[in-house]
Amino acid sequence: MATYKNLYADQGSTFIENINVTDSSGTALNLNDYAVKSQFKKSYYAETSYNFDIAILSNTQIVMCLSSENSNNISPGRYVYDVTIVDNCDNAQRIQEGILQISPGVTK
Repeated sequence: MATYKNLYADQGSTFIENINVTDSSGTALNLNDYAVKSQFKKSYYAETSYNFDIAILSNTQIVMCLSSENSNNISPGRYVYDVTIVDNCDNAQRIQEGILQISPGVTK
C-alpha cells in the first residue's frame, strides 16, 4: 500500500522531494531493477497531467523535482499526485500518493 503524503510547492520556485522507498514491512527496497514515474493533475479524471522529473539517488532513495520554470507555468491550486515504481517484468507498484498544493507567486 502506498504512503500518503501531502506536498506543498511555490509557483515559480524549484520543488524537491526525497523519498526513501520501503516495502510493506518497512524494509528498504532495492531499486536497482526499477524505473520510476510520477505525475500530478487537477483530479484523478483530468485529461491534462504534468510530470515530475524523477531520479534514483541510491538503491533505496528517489528524488522528485519540479523546476522553477515548470512550476511557474502551472496554475496555482490543488492537485493529486502519485509515484509509481515499475520492475523489469512491468509489474507496477504505487509507493506514494497525496495532494500537491501549489501556492501562487508574485515575482515573475
